[in-house]
Amino acid sequence: MAIKPHASSGSATVLALCAASAAAGAITGLIEAARDGDDMSVAADLHNADVVENLADALQSALLIERDAPHVHRTDDERELIGQMLATLARFLEGWA
Repeated sequence: MAIKPHASSGSATVLALCAASAAAGAITGLIEAARDGDDMSVAADLHNADVVENLADALQSALLIERDAPHVHRTDDERELIGQMLATLARFLEGWA
């Protein structure tokens, strides 16, 4: 199970640890599904291992770090794209749970 940050957590260190934890969980699930399953069972194994949810959690944490990175110049388009991705991921994760 991946570490879940609180919505108010703004610490890049905490978010990076959350992203790494979620990504590691997803990688483990992917390897186990590929190793233990055949083509028919891999999708079920990935779902049971929460691989997609963990990957989405990892991406969300990484994007929060990217969005809030100090001293990084972002264009308005880049800020908008990051915001759209974060909003989409939030909707996805709410529906996934």
